[in-house]
Amino acid sequence: MGNKIILNVIGDSHAACAFRDIPNVKVHHIGAITLKRVGVLEDNFISDIVNSLNLTPDNILLFAFGEIDIRCYVKINLEHHSNLTLNSLLENWVSNYCQHISLMPTNGAKIAIMSVVPPATYSSAQSVEWPVSGTDEERVLYTKEINKLLKQECQKRDWVYLDVYSEYADEKGMLPLENIYISVHIKDTNKIKKLLIKHQLL
Repeated sequence: MGNKIILNVIGDSHAACAFRDIPNVKVHHIGAITLKRVGVLEDNFISDIVNSLNLTPDNILLFAFGEIDIRCYVKINLEHHSNLTLNSLLENWVSNYCQHISLMPTNGAKIAIMSVVPPATYSSAQSVEWPVSGTDEERVLYTKEINKLLKQECQKRDWVYLDVYSEYADEKGMLPLENIYISVHIKDTNKIKKLLIKHQLL
């Protein structure tokens, strides 16, 4: 296993939880950072992390952000800006996010983007530090819409889109209670392992 290429994952707590205990994955957990913050060009500390990895075209880099945006910021932005639509808000966030990633010093490494995970129920998610903004149904809609845009961007840029949402969402589009780990995270990582193998990321 000495020459095995390690998958580098950069993201919020979902990166730390979703990829825990998966062999040959190195997680760079950078805290409670939003997807829209990654898309701010003036905020270069994530680029600094990427640069420190000394990547080559043989390496793989996966980004895992967005659940915090859905849980805390979409509803608030729509309520405070009457001329803003859901689609225009999310399009702006996703476009800036992916554009910023494309400008990072990846040195030709293979890029993958993880979908936003299914939202946890309001009662479960409300126990975390930041208040939940939006009903369960609204957050399901927001998640589906942002994932559609993330998938489109990945297709345009020839990046891998890791569709975790479809693997874990129940019939209502939520993260099932029995599969919730620490309020909003995925408990069972087996399907993620299978996805990584399917997309040749492991």
